[in-house]
Amino acid sequence: MIVLSLFLLILMLAVGGMGVDFVRYERTRANLQSTADRAVLAAASLNQTLDPETVVRDYFAAAGLDDYLQTVSVTNAYNSRTVTAVASGDMDTYFLKLLGIEALTAPAASTASEAAMDLEIVLVLDVSGSMASDNKLVNLQIAANEFVETIIEEYEPGRVSIGIVPFNGQVNLGAPLASLHNVVDPTGVPGVNCVDLPQAAYDAQVIPPTLAIPATAYADTFSTSFSNYPGNYYASPSSYPPRTTNMWCPPSFTNTVLSPTTSVATLQSHISNLTAVGATSINAGMRWGTTLIDPAFQPRMAGLIALGQSPAALAGHPFAFDTPNARKVIVVMTDGEHFAEERVNAPFRSGPSPVYRASDGTYSVFVAARPGPNRYYVPHANSWQATPWGTAPVQQTWPQLWAEMRMSYVAWQFFARPAGAMGQSMSAAYNAQMDAFRTRTSVASMNAQLQEVCAEAREEGVIVYGIAFQAPQNGRTQIAGCAGTAGRYFDANGMEIQTVFRAIANQIRALRLTQ
Repeated sequence: MIVLSLFLLILMLAVGGMGVDFVRYERTRANLQSTADRAVLAAASLNQTLDPETVVRDYFAAAGLDDYLQTVSVTNAYNSRTVTAVASGDMDTYFLKLLGIEALTAPAASTASEAAMDLEIVLVLDVSGSMASDNKLVNLQIAANEFVETIIEEYEPGRVSIGIVPFNGQVNLGAPLASLHNVVDPTGVPGVNCVDLPQAAYDAQVIPPTLAIPATAYADTFSTSFSNYPGNYYASPSSYPPRTTNMWCPPSFTNTVLSPTTSVATLQSHISNLTAVGATSINAGMRWGTTLIDPAFQPRMAGLIALGQSPAALAGHPFAFDTPNARKVIVVMTDGEHFAEERVNAPFRSGPSPVYRASDGTYSVFVAARPGPNRYYVPHANSWQATPWGTAPVQQTWPQLWAEMRMSYVAWQFFARPAGAMGQSMSAAYNAQMDAFRTRTSVASMNAQLQEVCAEAREEGVIVYGIAFQAPQNGRTQIAGCAGTAGRYFDANGMEIQTVFRAIANQIRALRLTQ
């Protein structure tokens, strides 16, 4: 019994002793691994200017482990650095010697890579009227301002460019960018620089600079007032002027495209000055966003640089889709869904109208369909005459009319009422004239255009992040489809928008540790 007890005691002491050796081994191995991890992570950083191998050896020396470091390898490539450290050390045993094990070898190996990617980012941001509610625009501005600062300041100077495409019912290009395109029938109104993109602009991979694109007319095509009035009703045009907030291109010098820049201050100033107004055309915003990031935009980028809109350091941008260690990113955000777009048809965007304005501010209209000599209808007098009404009457252009009157007013007073005076249906004449004046793009067509543009961008390797910011179901569906991947789609409410932008910034970061 005593012999057995002594045997068990010796066995327990041996096992305990081996446990001590294994604990010492694991402590040594963990210390080596931790030192290797920290050393290669610091050495791989492209922001440090010391020799990477020296950095690794200094870390091991500071930890008192320099004798354990065996090899350090450094691989430099375009915009990237990879550092690998291999360490190993023999640890003398105390108790395992009883089993013939004189030493344990503690290995450690670690690799860190940093790819200093050239990043081209475009923020496609909804600034429609609904963004004014629930503090949404303010929350967006806080989040986006933090995002641009985080991204640009974490990368080497000149590695990151960011452009901004605000959109509502249209995209206001701003005068410099508009001047680099073939804009037809420009309005001449300061701050009005939107265009009506034809289907050809969505079918192409990028908006061609030579494509004839009609300027968005400075007209209120949306506000209605007159189709429901009974009888032969007259109202002064001053009683129903155009509503700027209902125009598809409200005048603005702040809700304009900001061409790509490397300046945090410029970006934050632009974001902070965005205002909420108008409808929602995500398709147009995304179309211009993909154009700004496409290599075919290079000649226009050169034009923007020459005009002082982008820094000279961005010459040669946007880079090719297959450029090594480079990424193109679009972040598209909306709080809404598509709203059927309206645009003024070609005959009514420019040129003379049949309407005349007398010196006292009253109007008359020439009605070609009326027989006989009295072919000028005078709305305020509900009468006909052989010549335009009043003293020194001046024929008005269509832009002059749109600047003074809603489209519905023009259709009612100058087309429906004369038709009624000739025994025709005023309602039918009104509807026919509104159809002649404007074209509507259906929500279904806008959805299809958006998805086409997003799919083309993703096929070229552009990373698309989609944010539905308190958006309705159809808006969420469209944005999720645009992102294409669940991990790049975000549904945000309130201040969550800041968390979302932080998450996107984290996904963009390229530094990673592999073991």
